[in-house]
Amino acid sequence: MKLLVAIIVLVVIGGGVGLYLNAKDTNDTEVVETANPAPRTSAGASSQPTTAAASTGQPVEVRYTASGFSPNSVTLKSGDKLKIIAEAPVEFASDPHPVHTDNKELNASQVGAGQNVMITLTKKGTFGFHNHLKSAQKGTITVE
Repeated sequence: MKLLVAIIVLVVIGGGVGLYLNAKDTNDTEVVETANPAPRTSAGASSQPTTAAASTGQPVEVRYTASGFSPNSVTLKSGDKLKIIAEAPVEFASDPHPVHTDNKELNASQVGAGQNVMITLTKKGTFGFHNHLKSAQKGTITVE
């Protein structure tokens, strides 16, 4: 019985340390309330693959609606900002689902409808992202 209690205590402590370290490994994210979110179209986000590339000094925008991300593929330079525009609630997260470990810079957590989040990306590579709440809604970010 004492051994079982000791194992449970170690698991709880280990889980707490893991959550603490994951929370401490977050990046430069900024949630911005939007007074007038962009209007929705009747079709929502496109189901066709779309891409966007970073322009000089401007953040790359990814819009989320209830039907998914648009564009669903973006490319930017290391140090550039990604702006997530949420027209519906989304939990923006790095692949793979559900552990979100490919690029922790992408783990913006919950973003409410009408909110924007700015993320500075520095880790180079190609990374998948998804809505943790609806993991079939996904896309790709390439950081050069």
